[in-house]
Order: sequence, then C-alpha cells, then structure tokens
Amino acid sequence: MNNEAMKNFIQRDFEVDILLNEDGNALFYARRPKVWHFISYVYDDDNYRSINQIHIPRYEIAEFVDSLMKNNSLRASEVFAGHSWKELLIDVLKRKGSFLEELSEDVSLLNLSREKIEKKGEVYVLPEERTYKSNYVQDKSRRLIEAISFEKDLKGLLDAEDFEVYSAFCTYVDFVKDQNFLSNERIISLVQGQLEYLAEDLPANYVSLVETIQKQLMTGFIWKRNYSIPAHEAAEILKGAMSKLSDIQLAQFCLMSGMHNDGLFLPFGTAAKIVPFEQYNDFQTSGFQPDSNEAQQLRTESAFIEFLGSSL
Repeated sequence: MNNEAMKNFIQRDFEVDILLNEDGNALFYARRPKVWHFISYVYDDDNYRSINQIHIPRYEIAEFVDSLMKNNSLRASEVFAGHSWKELLIDVLKRKGSFLEELSEDVSLLNLSREKIEKKGEVYVLPEERTYKSNYVQDKSRRLIEAISFEKDLKGLLDAEDFEVYSAFCTYVDFVKDQNFLSNERIISLVQGQLEYLAEDLPANYVSLVETIQKQLMTGFIWKRNYSIPAHEAAEILKGAMSKLSDIQLAQFCLMSGMHNDGLFLPFGTAAKIVPFEQYNDFQTSGFQPDSNEAQQLRTESAFIEFLGSSL
C-alpha cells in the first residue's frame, strides 16, 4: 500500500479528518462525544510506517486552549513543557491557526461550567449533585470538579453508568476514599487470582514488565517464572506495596482492574506510574484491530482514568 493510499485508509477506517499533511507524514483528528482523537502517521525514506493515536478528554483540550487564549502560545509552551500532546497541539496551531476556532468551541462551555462551582471552606462543590451513593460532588481539587461540571453541561446530565470523569469520581469517593479498600480479603483475592496463572505460559514481554514492576514497587517477588511463594507471604508483600498508593491511585487501580479485566500487575504498575498509560493501552488493545470499537472504547476509558490521577 503506497503512502497516500495508507492515509486514505486511516481517514476512512478511523473516521477522522486530515489536520496536517506534510512531507509524507500526516496528523488526523476527530472530535468525539467525550474526547478529541488524534492519530499521527509517520513515513520515512526507509519505508517505515508508524501509526500512533491518543484520546484526550474534551475538558482537557478546552482547559488548555483557554490558557493559550488568555496568555499566548509561547508562554503556554513554557508552562506545559513536558506534556507531549500539548506541545504537539501548540506546534499544530502555529502551522494552522484556524484550527484554534474549532478547538475553542468548548471553551465557552467550560467558562459557563466554571461559574456553577461554589467554594465551601477548603473544598469546591457542584451544588445539587450527588455521587452514585449520594455523597456530595466536592473535592479540594477545583480542576476535578470543573471537569465534572463541564461533563454535565456537555451531556446535559451526570450518569455514573456512562463512564467519564464523574463515573471515575464516584468510584473514588464511594468505594475507595476513606474506605478499607485494601482489606485482607481483597489482597488475598488479588494474590490468588494472579497465582492461578503460570508465568511460563504468558508472553515474555509481559512477564518481563511484571518483574520490573515488582522490583520497583515491592520488597520481594510474588510472581515470576520458575518461582513459587505461599499465598499468605505474597499477600503480605503486596499489601505493603499497595499501601503506598494514594486513594486516587487506588481508584485508578480499581477502575483498570475492574473495567478492563486487568488482574493485578498491569493496573498496579500503571497507577503507581511505573507503566505509562500509552504502554498500558498498547498491552490492553493488542488483541483488537486498532480501529475497532473495543480498542476505541478502552482507550477512551483509559483517558479518563488517567485524567483522574492528574486532576489533583
């Protein structure tokens, strides 16, 4: 398949538009109901093709574009240095300033959403809203409550069964924060679930990643090739390691493990910031076609799980 045919294939199968098309490379995009979806296509003289995609919550884009509009692209670049998608977006806007108009459509909505937030003492509150278990929608993080307010205005209502920031927040507040999430029963269940699988039967790259996670986060191994350990000893090691996670990180672990059937190590390593979300997504979608509904849904959900951890 030649270069232009490949671009047409991406545009058709992913249902995206071309944003930039330069020197054989291309950047595609689409505004989905919940996220902005970007796909980069890189082609070099050695016929090497690379396709990468990223999903970004619409709140995050609106927040970033609002910062650009209030300051300027140079200052924003300095403030947000190190965040690759933001640097990419700044580069795009320098080349195609008209794209700012499309990106900024959500900014007006964001500013209206911000006006609906109240501060009570040390917390920010979205009045009259409750979580799945009827807890107040409030937190010390204004950014987190802003994102929930934006979600409500974007959709017209908050629905815990339609996964976005609000649903992730419900998991955090209703099931993790100030709860005995790391009960002995839960830890034993996690260990037993992992020990049901033999490392010898699983791909080498996964086993190697799991060993890296254990080396960096645990006082000893509980699972690897040609190795066994009593479940009660493994549970003690695991509980000590997971106790170092914050409530937000435990909520991320809970969401990844539960929603994506991830088991123990991959969500643990990702919540603990040992495994980048990009790598997590690649592992989780490796069994699907890149443009499949399954892969797109997982990557969209993952974007909101990642946002939960970055919102504080």
